Amino acid sequence: MDIFIVGGSGRVGLELAKSLRDKNHNVVVGSRSPEKIDADGFQTVKLDLTESVSDIAEAIGKVDIVYFTAGSRGKDLLQIDAFGAVRTMLAAEKNNIKRYIMLSAYESLNPDAWDEKPYSDLREYYEAKFLADKYLMDSTQLAYTILQAVALEEEAGNGKGDHATEQTVAIPDVGLALAELAEQDNAIGKVVTISNGDKDITTLMKEV
Repeated sequence: MDIFIVGGSGRVGLELAKSLRDKNHNVVVGSRSPEKIDADGFQTVKLDLTESVSDIAEAIGKVDIVYFTAGSRGKDLLQIDAFGAVRTMLAAEKNNIKRYIMLSAYESLNPDAWDEKPYSDLREYYEAKFLADKYLMDSTQLAYTILQAVALEEEAGNGKGDHATEQTVAIPDVGLALAELAEQDNAIGKVVTISNGDKDITTLMKEV
């Protein structure tokens, strides 16, 4: 398939690009600074999420799937994490792209959870993710899947995981789980969780 990754210069985005490349998909990574990406086996293009929907649609082009893995790390939650995501959804619909896979955070759709730690320390981030996720679910016609990851850890992946049974998840395993979702039509219209665990991620994503 032809696949576009929004935010492909980030930690998860790069792991996703590698996993999709290894599955022989044609991968294009969009980033504000594509020259900084060590692209091996995939293409890069310049993508600025603060630009117009038309500009974003032109950068994305005609593909089979759009992934959103971008994040501002708290620097511009409204323009990147929230409305930046919405612009890519509008761009996907403008280009008649049907499939859209969103990387989100565990409990992003449950505001009641945000009163407790660790969520309360990141309330504004969760508010931005809530807005983006809800827009995707309720205000588009996209065939969506939302993958909610628990806290990301800089550790080696092992190809195993579970559905939010632990508090952390290895970044490479999040990339692998996202890549598996590209081939799972059963995941369309669903919110899926991922954490460290002892189950094969390929099997785990097939059974959602």
